[in-house]
Amino acid sequence: MTEQMRSKLPYGLVVSLIINALLIGLFIGGGLANRGGEDRRPPPDMPSEVQLLRGLESRLSNPERRILRTAIRKSLTEGEGSHARMREARANLNGLLARNDVSAEEIEQALEAIREIDAARRTALHTEIANQLSQLSVEERREILEAMAQRRRFGERRHRRDPPPGDRPPPPR
Repeated sequence: MTEQMRSKLPYGLVVSLIINALLIGLFIGGGLANRGGEDRRPPPDMPSEVQLLRGLESRLSNPERRILRTAIRKSLTEGEGSHARMREARANLNGLLARNDVSAEEIEQALEAIREIDAARRTALHTEIANQLSQLSVEERREILEAMAQRRRFGERRHRRDPPPGDRPPPPR
């Protein structure tokens, strides 16, 4: 080896060691990410609003998607369940929690206000989803349901913790 190569070799080895350590950490961290915690995904047999919206968006062209997103945004920013009302309710709760002399009743009232606003927002979102889905043909709605079912099946396979015995070979003896 030449002198120039010898002077760069330790630096290269250190960089390689750091990269390998990061990759191993990511691999181990990814495997342990959800262990011991509860699964926050919606049940696979219950379509959520997000799944319905994704299915609906997949059927639309870009201009129609913009119209849908504008309608959804409008339904969430106006009326009883507006973003501004939710911010005010959360700020009220935060103010209560920062006080020394807060009662359980005051906290419960603040949480009830947040629940009411959240319910109003969900109602507005559900109304808009119903309006949009009602404009589709039966075939288009069935395609959305099939796409959602495929995503659920893929998700079940991907996130299954204990695969059936036939999916993997037996361990070596």
